[in-house]
Amino acid sequence: MIGTEGCETQAHYDQEHNFFVQLYGRKTFYLWPPDAHEELRLFPTRHPRHRQSSLVSPWLFQKGVRPPIVAELEPGDVLYNPPFWLHHVRAASNFSASISIWTPSAEAQKPMRTRSPSMPSSAAHSRGAWHGGAAALAAALLLPPPASPSA
Repeated sequence: MIGTEGCETQAHYDQEHNFFVQLYGRKTFYLWPPDAHEELRLFPTRHPRHRQSSLVSPWLFQKGVRPPIVAELEPGDVLYNPPFWLHHVRAASNFSASISIWTPSAEAQKPMRTRSPSMPSSAAHSRGAWHGGAAALAAALLLPPPASPSA
């Protein structure tokens, strides 16, 4: 995903596990747990935009909608976005590039009423919580294992 400053996605959720890797520039993620779906007024299930919020920025941040968890990503950072977590992404630099690595989720196979959040919704998950070890995780996900030394 390539973008310029101010470009943003509509708040939405994915049904897969997503490892979002920031390669260049900066992006800001705003995340809400699955139990915020009603607050963010998702489109109805049979609507073409059914996994998206009908609210757009700045209404995502209005009174009556809980504050999101905010993660500011820089090059080398990796953000794990669990299935069904709503997220709104904004490019925060003149140019930014990133990739998403999606893997299937068992949660997508469950009926909606039995789904539960895959990670805590504590405000403690700020930049510091997401930042640690990101480069090592990105390397582990994207690079082949090192060759064994010859005997």
